[in-house]
Amino acid sequence: MGLQCIPFRARHIELINPEWSDEMRNLAYFAQETGPGYTACLYGRPIGAGGLSIQRPGIAEAWTLFKPVIKMFPLWLHSQCVEKLNQFNWLDIYAQAESCNDRWMRILGFEISTEENDFINLNEGSTLYVRRKCG
Repeated sequence: MGLQCIPFRARHIELINPEWSDEMRNLAYFAQETGPGYTACLYGRPIGAGGLSIQRPGIAEAWTLFKPVIKMFPLWLHSQCVEKLNQFNWLDIYAQAESCNDRWMRILGFEISTEENDFINLNEGSTLYVRRKCG
């Protein structure tokens, strides 16, 4: 199949989308330094990335950057996401997504968050989700 998951490096975003803004590049370096991240590669070329940015003890924000081609591999993407998220069951993980992604977020174990928070700037049209830590 040619798919593999490797550790995320900020330079991967240039290969996923070279037209991203300086702000996105800065966020990629921040993400690289604040938590675990992974890059999906197809035949050695990055086609998506995602990870967790630790916000404070016990709380992380999930992030993703994808090329449209990654939609051709939904089962692989799902299994990789579940495997990686399960490694961090000691964290409450927050993520924002558009309503069209609600089903996928719920399959990954997220639920809509009803609480206020001071560390995620919610994008217009997005919903805040949370995946609670176990135990």
